Amino acid sequence: MYKENPELGLDKMIEDAILEMMDGEPFDIYVALTLVYFQLLSEHYDKSSFIIDRNKVLKKLRQTLINNKEKLMNYFEWTCGNYEGGAWGEVVRINELCKDDNYKVSQLFSFCLPL
Repeated sequence: MYKENPELGLDKMIEDAILEMMDGEPFDIYVALTLVYFQLLSEHYDKSSFIIDRNKVLKKLRQTLINNKEKLMNYFEWTCGNYEGGAWGEVVRINELCKDDNYKVSQLFSFCLPL
């Protein structure tokens, strides 16, 4: 859809939605983190139809995570219950994946998370 109708601005709509989710509740933040992570992976492997404004999105993500660490640590719904630290456990997991040189994306993500 994005490639066939670039005038619709779907890339901007998706980016705006992710940024807006960062202002939401812990679940919204968790979903935004996951979407950013998968978007950047897709971009890295040339699987994405568009590229998000990495500086703007990662800057806000970093600040959102810092400001909401306590809330995320106490959020256990959805898959976040699989982690001892609630949704913050997913933040830690993604951060660890990003540090792994074998994963080949550490240069993209290591500065993203405030750990």
